Amino acid sequence: GGTRLSMFHSLTMSNLVLSFARAGAMDATLLREVRREVLGRSLKRCVGMSALGDEGVCLVDDKARSLSSDPRDEEDENMLVSCQDLLGVAWASCVAGEGEDAELLSRLLMSAEANLEYLSYPLLKQLAQVVITMMPLKPSSQLPAEPYISSVESDPDSVADDLLRRSDALPPSLAYRMMTVLRGQMPMAERMGLATFEAPQSSKLHLQVSETLRGMHVSHLNEQPVLGGVLYIDIAVSGGVAIEVDGPTHFVGASDVRNAETLFRACVLEKLGWRVLSVPFSEFQSLRGAKEKSAYLSRRLRETGTGRGGRA
Repeated sequence: GGTRLSMFHSLTMSNLVLSFARAGAMDATLLREVRREVLGRSLKRCVGMSALGDEGVCLVDDKARSLSSDPRDEEDENMLVSCQDLLGVAWASCVAGEGEDAELLSRLLMSAEANLEYLSYPLLKQLAQVVITMMPLKPSSQLPAEPYISSVESDPDSVADDLLRRSDALPPSLAYRMMTVLRGQMPMAERMGLATFEAPQSSKLHLQVSETLRGMHVSHLNEQPVLGGVLYIDIAVSGGVAIEVDGPTHFVGASDVRNAETLFRACVLEKLGWRVLSVPFSEFQSLRGAKEKSAYLSRRLRETGTGRGGRA
């Protein structure tokens, strides 16, 4: 309960709910209590945050600088809440399917505003996805008609512009800084092996789906970058449909239930204006011949509102 959680360090609580979320075994009561506890604590700046210096060295600011003016908040820095702690709880909440959370998003944005340049690339990537998932969208009549098609060379400001066209919840200055810092971290993160920004190699199943679409004369692109290369859509069909070819690692064990991270990824894409069509490996592999595969994909595309030609 809340009384027992008050004795835990913020990072410990964040890691706890992250572990449950990744395992797909989140307890709603635990998540609610951890959320309440971290929102009740004072923010700290930079502690535990690492940034990559020009030489690829991790720089860590180890001074506890509370954003609170209460001197008692300096007594135990582990009881203060860092941006990383808030991000972990927010990510767990998103993966658990909790969706929009105005209070948690507001606190996360406040902390991110002070810490953005200290976040490593993996945390920046996580931040962008959490912010997109939690941000409330504008009325549908005010949203762009189709998702923004970016590339790995896209100007960070144009990516931020698309986010701001979709939600009023993001401070413009933070949206532009977040995408600029994220882009700036990419080359060094790649050199250090923290990420790769080349288009992923398509799986055999993915290529079979793409080949079937070509036979149907459906216009599409393989490995379409999203957010300037932060994510890649397996197959982007004209008209704003994102086909995700879900292999065995996208499901819980041997079941047909998509795991939490796969559902979270779909939520991010949907917030960015994509209509997500999941093609489970078990369904597609059970089809015999080009005719059955074409009929299956044609039916699935119609379900998203896209015809065989890929036009909405």
